[in-house]
Amino acid sequence: MTIAASHPVPAAEATPQPSSAGAVWAHTTALAGAVFFALIVAFANLRSTTPSATDSGQKVIDYVTAHQSQLELGAALLGLAMAAALVWVSGLYSVLRRAEPNPGVAVAAVAGGTLAATSGALSALIQGTLAVRIADLDAAGARVAWTMCLMSIGAIVLGLLVVVGMTGVVSLKHHLFAPWFGVASLVLALGSIPGVFLLGSVAVGVQAAAGIAVLLDGVWMLLVSLFVWRKPTLAGTASASAGTSPGWPTLG
Repeated sequence: MTIAASHPVPAAEATPQPSSAGAVWAHTTALAGAVFFALIVAFANLRSTTPSATDSGQKVIDYVTAHQSQLELGAALLGLAMAAALVWVSGLYSVLRRAEPNPGVAVAAVAGGTLAATSGALSALIQGTLAVRIADLDAAGARVAWTMCLMSIGAIVLGLLVVVGMTGVVSLKHHLFAPWFGVASLVLALGSIPGVFLLGSVAVGVQAAAGIAVLLDGVWMLLVSLFVWRKPTLAGTASASAGTSPGWPTLG
């Protein structure tokens, strides 16, 4: 009797899957970005029709007195948004570090995110203090405090400019995200430059440019969060069998 020799069936190439801890971290990063976006939108709604930095001190006092509770709530929401941004940028570090061998790029992105979050928290602190102690301030003091609130947005734009720009460079270099997103990231970074001038100018156009840049940066962060949610291997530790290394997914 002849016994047929058995031949091992070649295993199919394993598809990289994120480890349990890696998937949790990736989803945490994505959720932090979504929370940041929601809080920034809520904050912007509470700060609608606000005085500009060129308005009189008395107008600032009248506005703050009439919207004291909204400004206090807005300060808290802005502070929470900056906490979410720190969690998100930590996840972005993982994404960039896995794609780019040069650690300086990921470190620069984290530094930019930290600058933005710190500036945002400072702005929230000033706004909250102004709202709580408005009765103790004269017109000049109220105007200075409000101007500091507005000008600190320029530092937020500066920090996010670095984050967006570094991510755009890595995305185009390593096909991290879809090509259109890499190009859009660089365009957004360059387009945010006028908003940075709010650090030294209170022109109405500069204030508007900074506000628009922050909102667009929020949308950009939401998109990155969506990409990371769909592809946890971008930020999480991937596991694959038979020594197969995880590949870099292209989203598009």
